[in-house]
Amino acid sequence: MKHYLKNFLFIPCLLVVFLVFLHPTSLVAMDPKVAAEATEEIISGVKNSLVLGDRTGDARVSEGVGKNSGESSVSTAIEGEKDVEEGLKISNEECSDKILAERYGMDQSLESDALLAQENITRLTDQIEEAKHEYKEERNIYFYLWDHIATKLEQSRESWNKVNELIALGNVERASLWRKAAEESEASAERLRKVNQAYASSQKETAEQLEKEAWRDYYLSDVSTWLLKLEEAREKADSIHDKDRDLWKNLAEQYQAAADYKRRASEAAIEEKKDKRDNYSLIGDSMYAIANRKLKAFEAKKIEKETLAMEYEHTVGILQKALEYLKQSLVAYSAGKDMEGFGWYNVGKSLKPQADYRIKACEAEDV
Repeated sequence: MKHYLKNFLFIPCLLVVFLVFLHPTSLVAMDPKVAAEATEEIISGVKNSLVLGDRTGDARVSEGVGKNSGESSVSTAIEGEKDVEEGLKISNEECSDKILAERYGMDQSLESDALLAQENITRLTDQIEEAKHEYKEERNIYFYLWDHIATKLEQSRESWNKVNELIALGNVERASLWRKAAEESEASAERLRKVNQAYASSQKETAEQLEKEAWRDYYLSDVSTWLLKLEEAREKADSIHDKDRDLWKNLAEQYQAAADYKRRASEAAIEEKKDKRDNYSLIGDSMYAIANRKLKAFEAKKIEKETLAMEYEHTVGILQKALEYLKQSLVAYSAGKDMEGFGWYNVGKSLKPQADYRIKACEAEDV
């Protein structure tokens, strides 16, 4: 619009200039000085006309733009507000749908994990009964392996029970750690089963190599499980500030020490140092059993089962005595006194079944 006004005003001015200079009469009659002055006035007039046109055009354009802009701004603001509200509504709906979908997926996953845990518990229970039956049958000189297989399967089942418990609490991350421990325990049981099969098939060399690796995994699965118990005991100790805190700190220390001895047993298994392997392993078992009985005594007291609590505490004393003998055995073996070491080992080993028997009898009466 602005350029249009300029062009419109510029045309008549040019006509005036051309008429003055091109008309023959004017050119002949007019004095050069007068002609120059007239020309200057005309040019000045043209410039003024152009400036006036600019200002007029700018004012009109500005007025039009201002009017249109005001109306457009209000309209745009209203439409923008509606768009924002609509966008927020859609966004909220999409967000709600996404959250519901995620929750549904999570619930489905938890339900699936809980079902898997229960199926494994049932399956392992059947396998434990089978292993115990094979142990009692004593089909060959390697029947003792079935006792260890049953022990590992029981450990796996206990871990799956823990998985189930944690899933119910919604603690998926911790449940996944216990699931891994459960799988490791069952895998070590399967390795021992293959060792037994190899011996039964008279594949002695294969069986011996498999057995070395199987015992390593057997002890390391104990380490994995007990370190999880260690973490839980530490968390419990950090979360309370009453007299029970010392108990949980002590349990954490016991689990740590037990895991350390089992790790040593795994190393001795690879080095084929059977005496040290068995000694380290039994010391670890005794330490774990002591921690376990202390915890059970604590839990029995909380529900006012004083007789059961006292029996647990009594077996802790028996196991601590066994631990002393086993450590003496380790010292003797390290000094090269194999016979003495073997003697102390057998004394310590004989006390554990006594403690186990007392507890089983007391627990049966309590039920």
